[in-house]
Amino acid sequence: MKNKITGRNLYYITKESGIPLIGSIYFGIIDRGTNLIQVRPAAGFCPLNCPFCSVDEGPHSKRRFTDYIVSPSYLIEEAKKVIDYKDISDMEIHIDGQTEPTLYPYLLDLIGTFAKDPRIAIISMQTNGIPLTSQYIQKLERAGLNRINLSINSLNPKHAKYLAGTSEYNINHIIEIAKVIAKSSIHLLIAPLWVPGINDQDIEEIISFASKLKQKSDFPILGIQNYLKYKFGRKIKGVKVVNVKKFKKKLQEWEEKYGIHPLYLSMNDFKMHPANKYPKPLRKGEKIEVEIVLPGRLLSWQKNKREMLGRAKGRIIHIMNCSAKIGDRITVRILSTKDNIYYGREIYH
Repeated sequence: MKNKITGRNLYYITKESGIPLIGSIYFGIIDRGTNLIQVRPAAGFCPLNCPFCSVDEGPHSKRRFTDYIVSPSYLIEEAKKVIDYKDISDMEIHIDGQTEPTLYPYLLDLIGTFAKDPRIAIISMQTNGIPLTSQYIQKLERAGLNRINLSINSLNPKHAKYLAGTSEYNINHIIEIAKVIAKSSIHLLIAPLWVPGINDQDIEEIISFASKLKQKSDFPILGIQNYLKYKFGRKIKGVKVVNVKKFKKKLQEWEEKYGIHPLYLSMNDFKMHPANKYPKPLRKGEKIEVEIVLPGRLLSWQKNKREMLGRAKGRIIHIMNCSAKIGDRITVRILSTKDNIYYGREIYH
């Protein structure tokens, strides 16, 4: 299939495909050892071209060449295996990814099914807010969504368009959406990215705006994020990364100025805590035979090579600079297993 937003090849992943939903940063399920699991139903459905995007997503991407979408029934089945293993009753499902989750066509069904599981206390979702309407927010509310993390990086129309990477971005629509969410039973978390020297004043205006929404919630209404540079992400020229100490100090200054606490957030602010980590069947340094099942999202600077995704022991493995094709079996050395996300290197004989 072709993705209408990006024009890239789109792969539909079902249970019958035999493609595991654990192991990839792109799609499926990510467990970082807490009572929150990230559920990623798709990759590549973002209409924005933010100049700071950590994964270089959007229609103008220069690095992403493949998109994915996962069957909702398969995603739910595999997520519940992780929940079973954790064996706790205060799970949070967070729907996110290298995508705009509200463009996932089965989102309401996904949320509605998770909402029926008594072990799941919170269902949250990230969004840039563009596809949202008052009517859709009501549907999300009825389905059982508990929190929306809404990206807003500036209230100034000109600045907002620049930070969204498109002249079609309408911040007035996003402001109205924020107000609708705040009046609903869905908790609102406004999540701006502070880009030092670029939107300092904009962040202060967002703090002031959020403080006037009068939302009743057990969660913070603001989750300010720090600008970081990523290997395969976009970077704003001339912007330096602020370390954690300076970032925390800046948020404390804003806390004192606007009387909003806390701005520097921790796991406790979202009722997160450590929980059983799902088993990792592969070890760093291990050599293993892998079957290639999908093209990855990244090309290689090396001729006739690219990122490919392989499977082994029920996990997906990212293999960079790979010369194999779908269906091939190759030997791979595992380079990283952090958070049950796997990267490997092809071994040539």
